[in-house]
Amino acid sequence: MPKKISFFKKAWSFIMPVLVQKVNSQYSPDVELVLFHNQLMLTTPQAMYSYGTRYAPFNLAFAELIKRKKLHPQNILLLGGALLSALQILHAKFKMHPSATVVELDGKYQQLVNDYLPSKITDNITYHHANAQNFIKNCQQQFDMIGIDIFIELAVPAFCLQTQFIQQCHDCLSENGIAIMNTHFKIAEEKSNFDAVFANVFTDVITLPHGHNYIYIGTKK
Repeated sequence: MPKKISFFKKAWSFIMPVLVQKVNSQYSPDVELVLFHNQLMLTTPQAMYSYGTRYAPFNLAFAELIKRKKLHPQNILLLGGALLSALQILHAKFKMHPSATVVELDGKYQQLVNDYLPSKITDNITYHHANAQNFIKNCQQQFDMIGIDIFIELAVPAFCLQTQFIQQCHDCLSENGIAIMNTHFKIAEEKSNFDAVFANVFTDVITLPHGHNYIYIGTKK
């Protein structure tokens, strides 16, 4: 059973963020589990890793795919899972319940998922506590959808922007599978280079800006 959050905290969260728990993560300092508008957020002072069903990168991507009648995952790989906003959105907004494989470096995030999310989200998940670069290089499975949301604070690790990693993600998709990738770039040249990398690997590429981030969507060639 998920841990209960008091009615007072839920009500107060519509006025201001409420701290639920501090998380001692070895990869990101000062991680906090926060309740805001009755949605669990995983945050640091600089970055937001999850925001329940309000998490913009996957909301924007899924809405775009719905318009194009391309959102129907049966199994999904999440490289960087945090609090599983992607699955929460699919469940709550689109009534979709794919099986999920989640690759997350920090096992403490899985513990938060188990502690606070309902079983309808957590029952059909396989976790791997691993580096996403190593996992995808050795992955023998195929998925209808891959969500790539790998950050350390505001930085996307360099390997995520390289052709080899993007090609390996492509190769782990089933026919007509969809990749969704949340990114942030330090300089315009970095974005321009990645535009070319992503477009060379995937077809039907869509780029959605959101604040300082860009969400890429591509279909397997």
